[in-house]
Amino acid sequence: MRKSVIILAYLFLINSCSAYFEDLIQLTTDLDTTIETGRYKSITVNGNANLNVTGGTIGGITCNDNVNVVFNGGTIVGGFSEPTDETYMGQPIYIAYASSGTLTMNNNSCATMLSGNPRNISCNDNSKLDAYAGTFGLSFSGNALMNIYGGQITLFHWEKQDPQVWPPESTTIISSCTINIFGGDLLGTIRLILDESLNIYGSNFHYDPLGTYYDNPKLGRIHYGLLTGIWADSTPFSMTVANQETFDRISLNLIPEPATLFLMIVGGFMIRKYNSSHFKL
Repeated sequence: MRKSVIILAYLFLINSCSAYFEDLIQLTTDLDTTIETGRYKSITVNGNANLNVTGGTIGGITCNDNVNVVFNGGTIVGGFSEPTDETYMGQPIYIAYASSGTLTMNNNSCATMLSGNPRNISCNDNSKLDAYAGTFGLSFSGNALMNIYGGQITLFHWEKQDPQVWPPESTTIISSCTINIFGGDLLGTIRLILDESLNIYGSNFHYDPLGTYYDNPKLGRIHYGLLTGIWADSTPFSMTVANQETFDRISLNLIPEPATLFLMIVGGFMIRKYNSSHFKL
């Protein structure tokens, strides 16, 4: 009897999935494509094509071999769910379809992030990301290049996480890549361990090696460094640094704030004017 119930439940799930998710589109193309609306199980773009995303709900996007992506709206989700007509203890039973939830860039592909919520972006194999806005996590490998100008970003490199030591909700480890940060809100803890390069551009930098901490359930309180400063657009920032070794390998590049830059330009002009008036023959 129990086996029959399980089989019937399984058949119900299959039929419900086909009924509830029949509108999901699975797209594979090597042509220039624009996504404006709709629900996509997955999108795969290959070979020197352009992908423009301005809307829609997408389970995952994979770009292979020199694909150019502009993400200017829309959402990438980790899965789709729909309520069924069945209930359990008075609550509706949901049918779920899992997806990658990631914009994956492979083999020299390039992405420009302007707005939207791609959930996660993975840059691999010499791929490049220019991020100006949006909210997403970020993973990377294989000499990827990332320029971050804005947005709310959590940096992750999943293979290196150790939840017994690092806060599981905010672990950031950078490896085999270059990240240039000009602005934005970086969440998580930065740790450099390999041949990575992290360049931060701003002003008023200050580093406190014991500036923040995490209460680990197994190891107790673990202190981290806190780097603060001001981006070039005058927005203050702070980021958590795993240890002194990581901070010593971060390159801090001074870019004056707009007001300071204006005063420097005016000062240079006045000095030039003074020299011209006092050294005429």
